[in-house]
Amino acid sequence: METVDLLIKNANELVTLEGPHTPRTKKQMGYLSVIPGGSLAIKDGKIVGIGKHLSVNAKKNAKCDW
Repeated sequence: METVDLLIKNANELVTLEGPHTPRTKKQMGYLSVIPGGSLAIKDGKIVGIGKHLSVNAKKNAKCDW
């Protein structure tokens, strides 16, 4: 199991640009993915995981209350 520096859990909504790995233009900028109750894992200043249930160990945990 990967160890991350920070794990943010239970965000009310995480909004991502999930989709094709190409620059978005015009109408594509409006296509967003929303993850209710999602989590975000950060390691070495970079996002390494995002989703509903992440399987990681964290040096520091933060629970969103907003």
